[in-house]
Amino acid sequence: MNTYIIGDVQGCYDSLMALLDAVKFNPEEDRLGFVGDLVNCGPKSLETLRFIKQLKDPIVVLGNHDLRLLATAFCLNATQDPMSDTLTEILHAPDYGELIHWLLKQSLMYWDKVQNFVLIHAGIPPIWSIEVTYQYAENVMQMMRANPVQFFENIYGNEPVLFREDLSKWDQVKYILNALTRMRFCNQNGHLDLKNKTDFSIDPEYRPWFHWIDPIMDLFFGHWASLDSAQCRHPKIHALDTGCVWAGELSAKRVEDKQAFSIHAQEDIYAF
Repeated sequence: MNTYIIGDVQGCYDSLMALLDAVKFNPEEDRLGFVGDLVNCGPKSLETLRFIKQLKDPIVVLGNHDLRLLATAFCLNATQDPMSDTLTEILHAPDYGELIHWLLKQSLMYWDKVQNFVLIHAGIPPIWSIEVTYQYAENVMQMMRANPVQFFENIYGNEPVLFREDLSKWDQVKYILNALTRMRFCNQNGHLDLKNKTDFSIDPEYRPWFHWIDPIMDLFFGHWASLDSAQCRHPKIHALDTGCVWAGELSAKRVEDKQAFSIHAQEDIYAF
């Protein structure tokens, strides 16, 4: 059996199918993992979600766009008008409820202790170990599932940018979600810079989050489409968002031997 970890699909269903053809995916024997942002921006979010849901035991972690879909489903006031993006088709689908509740069962972080790899959408703050991050991620998901409406009414905002034990419950949740699903740059104390997406020279104190860590296991992440692969050279840190929805590529890595695969975006319509 092979395990393929795939970067941000964002509703680019045709590209996903082309990538699976390229890796000769066998649904009876192989397993797929996704580093989040399954939906939004691309033209076929509904088809993408339906396909992944019907897979045999897929590995799925949630990204910020997936959280937006959940927020739109449970608490419309928490997000922008859903008509402004590509989520409307999902919201009107006959199997909408099944898809939303399936998505709600997924995780913010996946940790395979047998094959020794981790999936996360954005990254892991340097102040936390893998064990601590996993526990925070599980705690947040339990809160989300227990009361989704209350959860999505309380989790949006760029503050706080630094985690402390004396923060309120919802401020802790905001930091955890922003770190795991939105983070790019931070300092060595985990202070987040959520505004900077591309500039490595603004402030020498702030570096890509992976600059501060040295994992002993393979760590697969997405979210950062503008990241040049040369800027992430750690042999155990694998950046998989290669900008498919921006007319770039859709990429995957095989866990067993770390072989990389990519195909050019197949869609005719891209995000703007």
